[in-house]
Amino acid sequence: MNDKVFIDTILLIYFISQPTEKQQIVAQKLSQYEKCFISVQVLNEFINTCFKKQLLSKDDIETTINSFIEAFNLILIDVDTIKEALRISMDIHIMTALLFLLHCK
Repeated sequence: MNDKVFIDTILLIYFISQPTEKQQIVAQKLSQYEKCFISVQVLNEFINTCFKKQLLSKDDIETTINSFIEAFNLILIDVDTIKEALRISMDIHIMTALLFLLHCK
């Protein structure tokens, strides 16, 4: 597919989890997309979750983060992006607005 998809923190947690049906479904779905995006905020949330829940060692977290950076397009969300998303969001969730902006670029 030519669609763009935004990777959220929970999807990254599924990637590192023990093999489950959810992990397989997520991997299969994502493999259908040419462009997958991830934000610095999501990487930070992933790191924080891994530390708090002791999901990975520090070295494994670093290796995994580097893999995610190589596998996905990294998005730096700046103040202008947030302001534009707020402007168009009106009645929708801010993340939906950010996804809309990414799709339009």
